[in-house]
Amino acid sequence: MICQLNYTKEIKWDYGFLTKKCKDAGIEDKFDAHQMRLRANYVGVFLMLHLFFTILHCTLLLTTCVYLDLIYIDVFCYVALTAVIIAVMWPNINVEFVMRHKFMMSLTSMIAVMAIVSVDLLLNYFHNRNSDWILETIFDVYIILMIYMFFPIPYVLATMLAFSVTITYITYFGFYLGVEHRKKMGYTTRFNQFIVELCNYICLNMMGTYFRVMREIVVRASLLDRHQYVMEDTTLRSARAQERVFLHSILPPQIAEPIQDDIRKRLESMEKQHKMPSIRRTCRIISIQIHTDVTILYADIVNYTMLTTKLPVKRLIALLHALYARFDKAASKYAVQRIKFLGDCYYCVAGLINPDPNHAKCCVDLGLCMIDSIREIRDKVKIDVDMRVGVHSGELFAGVLGAAKLQYDIWGTDVLIANQLESTGMPGQIHVSERTLQMTDDRYKVYPGTDTARKDHFLRKFNVVTFLITGIDENKTNEFKSFEYLGSTCSIKETNDNGLSLDEELKKMPLGPKGLKEVVYEIFNFKHKKEQKGKSTTAKSEIGSFLLHFHDSRLEYKYIHQPDYMLKYSVLLAWCCE
Repeated sequence: MICQLNYTKEIKWDYGFLTKKCKDAGIEDKFDAHQMRLRANYVGVFLMLHLFFTILHCTLLLTTCVYLDLIYIDVFCYVALTAVIIAVMWPNINVEFVMRHKFMMSLTSMIAVMAIVSVDLLLNYFHNRNSDWILETIFDVYIILMIYMFFPIPYVLATMLAFSVTITYITYFGFYLGVEHRKKMGYTTRFNQFIVELCNYICLNMMGTYFRVMREIVVRASLLDRHQYVMEDTTLRSARAQERVFLHSILPPQIAEPIQDDIRKRLESMEKQHKMPSIRRTCRIISIQIHTDVTILYADIVNYTMLTTKLPVKRLIALLHALYARFDKAASKYAVQRIKFLGDCYYCVAGLINPDPNHAKCCVDLGLCMIDSIREIRDKVKIDVDMRVGVHSGELFAGVLGAAKLQYDIWGTDVLIANQLESTGMPGQIHVSERTLQMTDDRYKVYPGTDTARKDHFLRKFNVVTFLITGIDENKTNEFKSFEYLGSTCSIKETNDNGLSLDEELKKMPLGPKGLKEVVYEIFNFKHKKEQKGKSTTAKSEIGSFLLHFHDSRLEYKYIHQPDYMLKYSVLLAWCCE
């Protein structure tokens, strides 16, 4: 399912709309996993910032404060606090551990907040009680911002935790500092300062809540964009793969690829000249190749005329379709390339696409499987039909001819010999040449060829000695297990193509600001991205490391003209407040 997003209705890109869109697209669980990876990244950034802040703070205290005997206590407490914070928050960096124990994020966040607030208030209380200093706390604004920006908890819990910290500090300022410093400062002055602090905390919490909500909106929007990009990319690659498989079922790759390249080049040339491709130029496509070591199989349905007279047309067509479909599956199993079928005649070649030293044995095994299949059909329709199969090894010409409609076929003397072996063979047996028999092993039941073949003028002209293969000699070998029997049916196992995993693609989604631009880069270049031989073009080489700008000015122009959803919601929020 492709996630279709309507960019003409940006006004609907709010939290509820995006949440519903993620659920409709079936990626809510993937969003949770992506959020876990983002939060682990945020924790790492927080720990680095906190360590840097502690080192800078302690350095300033030791170099600028006059009362070093009191400052040593502060430095020790701050260093110990940082060690505790790193030890408590470090498990959140392990995404797999946190996915198994989701409660750890909330628990460690609350422990870290309690530790920071406790140390801050205790040191403040100690200095205010034992000195004439009028000190304010230093971690109040810092811890509230860290909760909203970096702590790995949902925005609802982050808001509750931040408001708890706010209430704690307001209580401390209102009751303790108000009583302690009422003598040093006037009541009116202290009350005004308290109101300022209260307004400051309220604004911080409003800003933090808004930031959290908008960040989740951006993350959900970017994930939906990534999901749509991955689904479209996967669908396109799947369609190309199906097209390639379908084309190669008609034409071998060594024939199809030059034709595709030629058509692609002419279409590009026509696009540049703003002209439509003409059929007259298509006649230049002539691709003929020589294959010197292959095996040709011709098969014909015996009593086909009787089959056409006793069965209705629709049932006859359905029967032929089922029969030829089974032949195609068997041919794919034995790596034999089907050329075409003409009515009741089916012919194919082994060793044509890829060189195979066992091409003769593949064709013989395929012929035996075809005979088993037609006998099953005979038992169902109760009509005396059978297969006459001729197999010969040699060389041939293969290629495509035609102008408006391309036709792939094979030609050569050995092709005619294989066709003649089929027509002079016996029903239910494989008529092979001596050359083909020499290229197989001795596990088959082999008998001399037919009298018709020995008297045939064409076969005598090329000195073709023939033999009949009726089946497998179980006394000689038990190796004939290339296909499984279900009763008398040749059952072919089908293999499924392994598609790309959406989960794996989403796990590769980059984190951080530069990662978001890398996603945008991939989306912008989705339709005109080209593969380069010998080197791969990545988003990292297209985005500046410091200013995070696109080196390609066209991509930068597209990026800056994208709708700014955060600005839209800021304007909308301001309008609602008015």
